[in-house]
Amino acid sequence: MDFTSNSGSEGPPHAGTYRVKFSRENFLRILEIANPQTIYHVIRMYFFAYDGFTMYTMECHADDFVHFLVIEAMEFSNRAWNEGMTW
Repeated sequence: MDFTSNSGSEGPPHAGTYRVKFSRENFLRILEIANPQTIYHVIRMYFFAYDGFTMYTMECHADDFVHFLVIEAMEFSNRAWNEGMTW
């Protein structure tokens, strides 16, 4: 993809449709590298956008993120939304 063309994009998207799953240790390591402004939490999943991907783990706990803003979300899906969709 060319993010420098006149497509109206200022740069690459924060996250696309691809997800990358990490173990707890590696998720905490990528947090140090990415330094996201926001981490999202749904049930057992913690995730954030970085480098064009959604980075996530199912192995962390709230006390792992005392120095980050964690937003509680209602659901996580990789399916495109449409108004008529029923879950």
